[in-house]
Amino acid sequence: MDNLIAFGDSSNDYEMLRDAYYGVAMERANNKLKEIANDVAIDCEYEGCYLKLKELHLI
Repeated sequence: MDNLIAFGDSSNDYEMLRDAYYGVAMERANNKLKEIANDVAIDCEYEGCYLKLKELHLI
């Protein structure tokens, strides 16, 4: 999955984050997700996805 950035916060997101080119776990995600993620973002209610994409210079 080249060039795919995935955001996840739940155990059902494990495979998606693992297989993505760049996986981002949300701040409240469980530790298992955070361990496999490339990065961690603040929660969506605080615009975490937007801020992470901006930090990565993708928007």
